[in-house]
Amino acid sequence: MGIEINGANNPRVNDSANVDRKNEQAKTASGKTDENLKNSVASDSINLNPSSVIINELENSIGKTAEIDQKRVDAIKTAIASGDYNINPEKIAQKLSSLEALLP
Repeated sequence: MGIEINGANNPRVNDSANVDRKNEQAKTASGKTDENLKNSVASDSINLNPSSVIINELENSIGKTAEIDQKRVDAIKTAIASGDYNINPEKIAQKLSSLEALLP
């Protein structure tokens, strides 16, 4: 057995009532008028933690990097397949070390 209330299941009725109630609570709680509420929203700000700033900078730099040089990739593949590609372990170690130094 259920009770049916007109408009109770209508999201428009519920949402608008909730919005009106929240606006009234905000006005009475802070003593601000609609104009003051609008001004306070305009002055809000966001502070990002250092990690998110670094990620944002990395995303920007990735977008600026050149595309893959397919000719160079093919030349290296051919050199590896033929045994002509020289591997310098010291150079690889230096590059890995410099990359590791960049990590936080």
